[in-house]
Amino acid sequence: GSLVGLPPLVGMLFAGVILRNLPSDPVRGLHESWSEAIRVAGLSLIFVRSGLELDYRAFKKVGVIALRLTCCPGISEAVVVGLAAWGIFNMPIFLSLTLGFILGAVSPAVV
Repeated sequence: GSLVGLPPLVGMLFAGVILRNLPSDPVRGLHESWSEAIRVAGLSLIFVRSGLELDYRAFKKVGVIALRLTCCPGISEAVVVGLAAWGIFNMPIFLSLTLGFILGAVSPAVV
């Protein structure tokens, strides 16, 4: 159980925000490869924990609807941005679609 009624992942994310905004970076004095490994491990742990909190029985119950709601918004945004970049900036189609998928990956509308 949780003391404040929130999932543990929220606490992990909050702790990461606090640690990132400290006046002194906790991993600044470390060798660059160690610093990078610690950051990657922390991010991986957050992703694994968020994946473990999913209810797979509920996903299996709704089936294809969950898949469509997961994939369609991101893919449609990426394709629209890619086609707009292709038409407006005359970019090669593969490069413009790459731009669309990169923007789709960081877009607050999809996230």
